[in-house]
Amino acid sequence: MSLNKLKTIIGKINDLEMSDILNIARGIREQLGTLTEFETFASPDGETNESLHYKDGRVLHVEYDERENLAPFFGQTIRCVIDGELIEREVAHVRKDLSKRVKRFVRSHELFHLIDESQSGGWAGSELRANLIPGLRDPLGLIATIKATLEDKERVQLYLDRIRNSF
Repeated sequence: MSLNKLKTIIGKINDLEMSDILNIARGIREQLGTLTEFETFASPDGETNESLHYKDGRVLHVEYDERENLAPFFGQTIRCVIDGELIEREVAHVRKDLSKRVKRFVRSHELFHLIDESQSGGWAGSELRANLIPGLRDPLGLIATIKATLEDKERVQLYLDRIRNSF
């Protein structure tokens, strides 16, 4: 990767001020309102999945999946919107094989992606927000997730490729 590409990435991240990120977080909290119902349910394989119901009627789902379905990702979100209308349920997928601490952080990270409507900063901005906001609530989870990432060669390669292909 060239020095210019690295400077461009850092510049995109630096364009997001902490006040911008906190305003995004406040807006999301106001948009969703209060969590009114939380339910867990067993999937066919016996894993406990979750549904989070919000006052505005929005329902977010968390499903725990096998490593082979998601790797090298720790998690992934699925949201299908056409012409501004949600046509499928919003699901945060999280790998089952992660440690409890990493799994909890990845769950928060993926749920944040589902509720973050900002386009600021592109891919880098989206990842920064989805790490920073949950990381402020769970700094040990963020650190554990970073450590788990650095220990996974396939995952490190994924991020290097994503950065390289962004420019």
